Amino acid sequence: MEKNKRLKILSKSEISDVYRLPILTPDQRVLYFTLDDLERQEMQSRYRIGSRIDFILQLGYFKYRPIFFKFNIKDAAEDIHFITNKYFPKATIPKVRVSPKTQWKNQSDILKLLKFKMFDQTTQQMLADVAQKMIAVYSNARYIFDGLLQLLDTHKRTLPGYTTLQKIIGKAFLMEEKRLAQIIEDDIPQDVDKAFRQLLESEESIYGITIFKTDAKGFKNADIKAEIDKKTSSESLYNFAAKTLPKLKISRDNILYYASLVDYYSVDKLRELSYDNARLYLLCYSFYRFQKTTDNLVNAFVYYVNSYQKKAKEVGKQEVYEYKSSRSDYFEQTLELLELFVDKSIKGMTLFEKVREKAFGIVKEEEFPALKQGLKGHVIDERKFAWEHYPKIAGLITRNLRPLARTINFEGDKPNDDLIIALEFLKKTFDTKKSLKKINQDNFPTAFIPSNRQSYLYDSDAKDPSIKTINVHKYEFLVYEQLEAELSSGRIVVNNSTSFKSFSRDLTLIKTEEQRKNLLSNLNNPLLNTPIKTQLKEYKDRLNPLLSEVNAEIASGENKAIKFKKNGTWSIPYSGQKNEINNPFYGQFSQTSLINVLHFVNKHCNFINFFPHIRPRYAKGEADEDGLYACLIAFATNHGIFKISQISDLNYNVLHSIFKNNIRLENLKNAADILSDKIAELPMFNRWNLMDNLLFASLDGKKRQTKRQNIISRFSPKYFGRKRGVVCYSMIANNVCVNAKILGANEHESHYSFDMVHNQNTNITADYICGDDHSINSVNFVLFRLISSKFAPHLKSLYKKAQKLFCFGSPEKYQGNLLIPEGTINSKLIEEEWENIQHIFASLLMKETTQSIVVKKLSSYKRRNKTQAALWEFDKIFRSLHILHFIQDPVFRQCIRISLNRGEGIHQLTGALGDIGGGKFKGSTELELQIANECLRLVTNCIIYYNTAILSKIYETQEKAGNTQALEFLTRLSPIAWCHINLGGNYEFINQENPLNIDEMIANLDFDVVMK
Repeated sequence: MEKNKRLKILSKSEISDVYRLPILTPDQRVLYFTLDDLERQEMQSRYRIGSRIDFILQLGYFKYRPIFFKFNIKDAAEDIHFITNKYFPKATIPKVRVSPKTQWKNQSDILKLLKFKMFDQTTQQMLADVAQKMIAVYSNARYIFDGLLQLLDTHKRTLPGYTTLQKIIGKAFLMEEKRLAQIIEDDIPQDVDKAFRQLLESEESIYGITIFKTDAKGFKNADIKAEIDKKTSSESLYNFAAKTLPKLKISRDNILYYASLVDYYSVDKLRELSYDNARLYLLCYSFYRFQKTTDNLVNAFVYYVNSYQKKAKEVGKQEVYEYKSSRSDYFEQTLELLELFVDKSIKGMTLFEKVREKAFGIVKEEEFPALKQGLKGHVIDERKFAWEHYPKIAGLITRNLRPLARTINFEGDKPNDDLIIALEFLKKTFDTKKSLKKINQDNFPTAFIPSNRQSYLYDSDAKDPSIKTINVHKYEFLVYEQLEAELSSGRIVVNNSTSFKSFSRDLTLIKTEEQRKNLLSNLNNPLLNTPIKTQLKEYKDRLNPLLSEVNAEIASGENKAIKFKKNGTWSIPYSGQKNEINNPFYGQFSQTSLINVLHFVNKHCNFINFFPHIRPRYAKGEADEDGLYACLIAFATNHGIFKISQISDLNYNVLHSIFKNNIRLENLKNAADILSDKIAELPMFNRWNLMDNLLFASLDGKKRQTKRQNIISRFSPKYFGRKRGVVCYSMIANNVCVNAKILGANEHESHYSFDMVHNQNTNITADYICGDDHSINSVNFVLFRLISSKFAPHLKSLYKKAQKLFCFGSPEKYQGNLLIPEGTINSKLIEEEWENIQHIFASLLMKETTQSIVVKKLSSYKRRNKTQAALWEFDKIFRSLHILHFIQDPVFRQCIRISLNRGEGIHQLTGALGDIGGGKFKGSTELELQIANECLRLVTNCIIYYNTAILSKIYETQEKAGNTQALEFLTRLSPIAWCHINLGGNYEFINQENPLNIDEMIANLDFDVVMK
């Protein structure tokens, strides 16, 4: 029987040498033996055989926690017969169960020796109290169940029956639902309550909540109008939620969990729930969805401003080109004009008016100013031409940007912001339906106008050029342009959004010095709790000597990797490695179906158990296992459940029901995580460790095209042509996909690197995190030190990056070397801002904010403040150490490349799976795209587990045989292969092939031939 599984009654099929049984010996010691051990040893006991059997059947272990079972001797007859025949063949089978006194004696002795106490009413009440607190943190039955088991361990109490724990947790859920419902009921106004009810009511066959749940497809005018309507109609609900949610005293995770139920539930199922529960879910969803809608609107605003700026710039360049082209004949025209002075046909007494007419025949009167400017060498202002473009597209600006500016709640980081005053002026004017042209020029707020825009904003009067008036179309766009610029710098914020709110709101709230100290103490993080002066001294003692050492190795010729070029630059060439994907070694195994692989993996890992019903209390039965496999394959291969129902032996309605009720993002992540851990437990996993037996992981993104338009799928001409797509961002450790996430094609991958590593929930901890140039920003080197990992990206254009080295003290002492630091680490600035840096670090570790948003703001060059500057200085230390290590150590460079190659191999495998159904991700919402990506990760990990299990078995066989050459070959062999797995074809889930047997597969393996 497997570990972590509860023992009820041992049967023949359940007995395994993995399971450990405790046996009480005559000298009062509890010894642990496998059943095979029992067979080999003669056990002497003061108890008669019946007592011993009673002991074995009665006592089970859940991770070696004691739990006692009651059973009927008749019900256990088969098990007793099996145990006596196998382990006590000469004993007489008891006809009756031993007396209660003997049973109690057994239990008392075991508890005394293990220092445990029996579960009682006091313990039950303690569990109930803790469950009530835990459910406010995370409303997940498994989370609470694991927490209660941990509590029983801490207090040394025996495990109660499963039903007892089930009742405790179920009661906690009921009490929590009543508590939350009562708070909402006491607080909710009638109009808001009516609005919630209307979301569940039908209106012309379309439910209000269905419209609310629909994601925007893009930034087209119709999509933006729909998003504006959603925001406007839900603003009262959001305001109520923002006021009420803090009173509920539930965690951010719980808010997201309750909100996610609205996404997963159909409208009919929401209406079937009690209104109190449905209202709670809608409350959380209103809060979450309003912020997401606001994010969409702000992103649309930024998109339109940037696109109009880009177009204006192109127009400006074109105008300059045409202007210069049309003036290319300046020289010839000037010569013709000069000829008038020596033209003898013009008499001396000729009126100048006649001469002027001839001159205008050469150069038109209106072109004389341009000719004059050309002769003076006048510099043509490209920006002026660009700003002349905005009045020409005033209709587009009014149609696309104005509604967004009126809807989004822009705020200044300080009161009475000049730009916000100008925006409010525009809004007030638009609300009164007045034209800006009819507003007195003196009423226009102008304090926000940058000096470099003044000359473009005003037009000269046609009659009197000295009179300047504001061009209202340019003025309006200038307000929008400045809003976008200041939004990027953080001076303008949108506090009712997720991504654009004030930076201070992204951080954990710390009101007092005592709170700060307690928070740092609880986190117990070395980087946070070590005095900064001590750290800086340590880094100085490492960085400066390493810089001198690397320079000395280069100067002496010891570093042979450096190759100097004729132009004075240098590089370290990288020799490519042979691709290990689909090694011919795997060709020896007969083809098997993808379904068989999933069955095999589930038999060993039970990952299918991580797909409970969305609301287990309302589930009518367990999901069909074959249906779950079909849904996973459907999305991993991009077939979709409708297509998979057509090419398999399963019904569409069954698959659709399983998808709606069981295939959730949380379930997929849990299943994929457990598979990652199971792969890590196989013998081969640690054999793939690299330098000094360290674990290297890689972060890399792969562009994937999407089938349907979605606001997260963006254009990328290089990868998608005129189509749209997303980035599948993955963390790969020793060939295992540890974490995965869908990003927009316009997102910078480095903003999500820390998030990917810190928020992965496996037991795999990488020593080094590798990546390409897209993983590098101004803070990632220091952030990874925060979680005890070292950031080790591969460095392209190494010569240029080596120009950005820094040191402690003066760089002048390194003059004459190849590597000369660009500047000095500002230790004083880091020390001055250390408490603020600690605050940022603590907030990232607490997981109470979205780390990617914080990292994006911290690494933005448009944001400038003292704390950010200090953090960048801190990052320079670790960046410089990495550059020097990369230059110095060839093995280190090779390990980084191997790690990245493994990531590329996973991308090839996911690409092969995805291409089966056309290669385009299905899903009309961001959530559906994330689900498809997690299905792909899960099926990929199944294939990796299958291959790793085969290699592990072969490794153990060859190790016993002493075949060192084979062991070395296996260590180099990649488990990323699929040539022996039939990924496509006709899917038969019900009538599967015979179960896979690894021993049979490798029985006739010709190792020598393959290695040659």
